[in-house]
Amino acid sequence: MELGSRAYSPEMEIEADRTAIYILKNAGYSPSVMRDVIVRMHRSNLRKRHTGFSRTVGFLQTHPSNDRRIAHILSAIDDAESGVPLITTKH
Repeated sequence: MELGSRAYSPEMEIEADRTAIYILKNAGYSPSVMRDVIVRMHRSNLRKRHTGFSRTVGFLQTHPSNDRRIAHILSAIDDAESGVPLITTKH
């Protein structure tokens, strides 16, 4: 688990989330589904904290904070729905 937490960073997770949004859109699914899942996970974690059960799993330590992650997902959804390409080329 320790090796896995060193292999990935929150920035890589944000990039993976952004890519997932585009994959969902290109596959014909609504990208907002991913936002909904992340929000549900966040709410579940809040409930667990209030009940006294809040153990952090090692691989989750590589993920950005929920607020930051949701903000980036919303931005990626806006970009995907506006036709902004996933990868831009610099000339």
